[in-house]
Amino acid sequence: PAVQAMIADEASPDHLAAWYGVVMSAFDAGMVLGPLMGTRLVDHFHSYVPLFALSSALNLLATACLIPVAAHPPTRAAAPTLFGTNWRRHPVAARWIAFSATFVLIQSLAFPFVVPYWRSVGRLPLETIGWLGSFTILTATVAGPVWGWLAHRLGFIRSLGWGLALNALGWAILAFWPESATADLISAACRASEEGISTLAAAAIGRAVPRRRAGTAYGILNWVNELARAMGPFPGGLLYRRRESFPFLLSGALTALLAWFFLDTLPPRWSEVHADT
Repeated sequence: PAVQAMIADEASPDHLAAWYGVVMSAFDAGMVLGPLMGTRLVDHFHSYVPLFALSSALNLLATACLIPVAAHPPTRAAAPTLFGTNWRRHPVAARWIAFSATFVLIQSLAFPFVVPYWRSVGRLPLETIGWLGSFTILTATVAGPVWGWLAHRLGFIRSLGWGLALNALGWAILAFWPESATADLISAACRASEEGISTLAAAAIGRAVPRRRAGTAYGILNWVNELARAMGPFPGGLLYRRRESFPFLLSGALTALLAWFFLDTLPPRWSEVHADT
């Protein structure tokens, strides 16, 4: 939440989505490169010690990068309200937080079962599954900045709608053609829009609250998202036991409903992505 709040404070509102996408994608890039570097180090030195030493050095370097960042002094709430924020004064941010948690819950119904589905139903070899996993993370890394750029060209609402539609298509492809590596690559590319959707929702929250409240807003955003991420796998597992494709079909259908909501039936008040007054 502190990093997210600093992005909202440092970037101009007109470029918040683009910068947010770039910074968040840097974390994904680390997830792509980290496992490769770690396995190479352990294989070369036959020890985990160099791996932990390099990790410590990189953490020190990352901390040093914060030295030139401008100070962001804390602010006190005017009154003791929930988490320091009176959410009745920030309905736009509250709606975007609710949307983000709903989207995370829908995704977590199916995401934990992708690899078992590839293995048990698709009958894919482990090597192919490994490459598919790396490709999924790589496309998510690229997707963040791309969707941030699209938001400034098409607008937040239309970009979110098309991203949700693409994500729903990815779940449908996975449900019906898990045995085809080509179809799985297309599915992974479509589902990579999840990163862009999360980026746009977070950027919208940054634009919808005063900057002095950004830390609190992002703290609550991450909290409700993690709650949703913890709740989804249990009903998804029950569906997977009944029929392996059910979690993916349900996630795809619910995501398609969200896409229809944003592209066709969105109430006018949802289109507000500026700061509440």
